[in-house]
Amino acid sequence: MKYSLAIVAFMGLTLNQSDVNAIKITKDDVPSSDELLTCGADIRTEDWKTDLPGLYDGSAVNNLDGEAAFNALKVAPFAAPEFVVAYHPQCPHCHKMVEDYKKVAADAKEKGIKVNVIAVNMSKTGKYADELQIDGFPTVRLYSAPGQFKEFDGEHRNYEGFVGFLKKEGVKWA
Repeated sequence: MKYSLAIVAFMGLTLNQSDVNAIKITKDDVPSSDELLTCGADIRTEDWKTDLPGLYDGSAVNNLDGEAAFNALKVAPFAAPEFVVAYHPQCPHCHKMVEDYKKVAADAKEKGIKVNVIAVNMSKTGKYADELQIDGFPTVRLYSAPGQFKEFDGEHRNYEGFVGFLKKEGVKWA
């Protein structure tokens, strides 16, 4: 990654966290299936469709779209922390983490863990992307209060990575 960042610095460009997450390829690396790549930073998304079916329907994941998602994440008080993925159904990186994210939701529900596991389908919520500070897919965060969040910083978007992140952020996982 140091070579990629050096090139960016040489070109006089600046990076935000999403850009840094997208630059995971070094001269010795080839990204694995769960590297922290994001659509938007590394794939053109402007032609993607809107109002597509969700990836988490029929699972323990709470699905929120549109104004309901905005209100839940920016306005309404929380009864418990909210572990949120903002995704787009056309994002290949989003598809790679679906089963692991569903497993987190199912285990949290089964074990009575105090965390709401939420998925926000951005094909139905796109008009709120700027207000929710979503600039790539998937965006995974733990919200502690409306508008207050910690970006997922685990190495892998898989079950172990998600649970490790939640534990590190103080969610009591049995």
